[in-house]
Amino acid sequence: MVKLFLAGLLLFLLIERLLELKRAERNRKKIIQQGGSEWGASHYPLLFILHGAWFFCWPLEAILRGFKLNPWWFFWLGIFISADALRYWCMYLLGSLWNTRIVVLPGASPVRKGPYKWFSHPIYFAVSLILLTVPLIFEAVITAVVISMANILLLVFVRIPQEKAALKTLR
Repeated sequence: MVKLFLAGLLLFLLIERLLELKRAERNRKKIIQQGGSEWGASHYPLLFILHGAWFFCWPLEAILRGFKLNPWWFFWLGIFISADALRYWCMYLLGSLWNTRIVVLPGASPVRKGPYKWFSHPIYFAVSLILLTVPLIFEAVITAVVISMANILLLVFVRIPQEKAALKTLR
C-alpha cells in the first residue's frame, strides 16, 4: 500500500510540476512580448537542478528505507496539502504574472492581497514546506533536511535579493 501511495504522490507531483512549467513558459513569453524583462536567469538552472534532485532523492531514500510511512505521516500530508493550497492561492492571485522565473512587467502593480498582505514571499514559504514535508511522509529525513536547507540558502542569498531588485524597477 505504501508503494502505491508513494508512486501516486510522485506521479501527481510530476504532472503538477510539468503543467506548471508549461504555464510558466507561456506566461514568461507573454510578459516579454508586453515589454517585460527576465531577471536572475543565471540562477534558474540551480533551482531546476535542486528541485529535480528532490524528485529523485525522496523516492530513492524511501525505497532504501523500506517503504515506511512516518508515524506522523498524516500530519506531514496535511501540511503538504495546506502548503500546496497556499501555493495555488498565490498562483491564482498572481494570474498571468505568476512564473517560476523572475519576470517583471513595467507598470504592473505588486500583488498586496491574500497572503501577500502579510508577507512578501508566501509562495516560497509554501514550496519550502512542500520540499520538507513530502519526504517526511516516507521517513526520507536526509532528503528533507538537505534539500530544504539548500533551498533556503538559494532563496535567501540569491533568489529573493534578485527578485527584490527586479521589483524595485516597478516603482
